[in-house]
Parts: sequence; C-alpha cells; structure tokens
Amino acid sequence: MNSEESNCKRYHGMSAGRTLGKRISRTIGFMVCWVLLFFTEITAEAGQTDSSGSEITPGTIISSDSLVMRSQRNMNHFRFQGKVRVESTNLTLESEQLEIISLREEDLDQTDVMIGEFGGIQRIIAKGHVVILQAGRRAEAGIAEIFPIEGKLVLKDSPRVLDGQGEVRGWRITFLKDDKQALVEIDPKNHENRPTLRLSELPDLGFQSVSENSN
Repeated sequence: MNSEESNCKRYHGMSAGRTLGKRISRTIGFMVCWVLLFFTEITAEAGQTDSSGSEITPGTIISSDSLVMRSQRNMNHFRFQGKVRVESTNLTLESEQLEIISLREEDLDQTDVMIGEFGGIQRIIAKGHVVILQAGRRAEAGIAEIFPIEGKLVLKDSPRVLDGQGEVRGWRITFLKDDKQALVEIDPKNHENRPTLRLSELPDLGFQSVSENSN
C-alpha cells in the first residue's frame, strides 16, 4: 500500500471517528434537551407561579380507573389508580399509578378537597409500566419521580430513554434541568444494569484487517 492510500484510509478513519463522536454527543444531547422540554411543558401549562412550585391547569387532563384524594393541613395528596393517562399540549404520560403531592391553597378550608385544586406541585410519582412521550422521544421505567421545584426527573426500575438517534439504559437515570445534565448510574449493590448507550449503527472507522496489513 502506497503512502497516498495509507493517508486516505487514515483520513477516512479519523472522519468516521468524528462522525461517531458527533452521534454520541447528539444522543447525550437529546437526553438533556428532552428533560428541558419536559419541565418546560410542566411550567408552560401552569404559567408563572410562586417559588412553591408548579401548578396543573385545565390544559392538563388526567384520567384513571379510580381517584383517592386526601387533604392534610399544608398539602393535598391525589392518588390515581389503574390505566392512568396524563395528556398535555406536548406531553403524554401513562402508568398504572400516579401520585401527586401539592401544597394547599391558603384560602381553602382545611376540610375542603376540590377536584382540580392542585395548587403548587411538590412531587409527582408514577409507578408501573411508566411511559413518557414527548417531541418524538420516549422514556420507559418502572418508576418515575418528578420534582418540579428542583427541576429533577428520576427514572428507576429498568429505565431507558430513546429516540431516532439511539437509546440509553441504566440502573437509574437522573435528569437535572438547571445543570443541563443527565446522570446514568450502575446498580451499586450488584454492579448490574451498567450504563449503556446504543446507537442505530456504527460507522466504518477505516481500520485495516490483519491480512491487509500483512500485504
């Protein structure tokens, strides 16, 4: 092989390597963008609120087989059970169970529990075959915990996030909105469910086979 052919193959390998790097960056990037869109959707539906949290407005529809509401002194607790479906402008969430913990409105009587009166949301917990769809992306997990005030989304129990660029799996996946960061963790107990990034295909890196090198 002459030097010109060698240089061409070397350039091809470097170019393919850069392409792979860009695809990995895009896949990681889409995870961060996804969580930003996710929390943008939550806050956009609520409009601007106090530092106490986000609110659910009539633009968000939650349906389920049953709903149990419990009122406490400073907060309300809503538990949706059975074929839960949350529909918003650009967001759909499905699960077997959904719990919403929200602050109580100051002007409501302590014994009052009003349907649709969520107030400032502190925490949302979805359990059982959780599926979140938004902007052409899909997230799956056994448990999803949303903390609107902190801007944090935690996916647990065989979580994965995927779109047309690739798929990310791990023991736990945490999205931090303010830091624009996605953290994929391994199970600390048995070191299973290692962080895994799966791309649609691997480009030709331009490496020569052993037989080609021997010629």
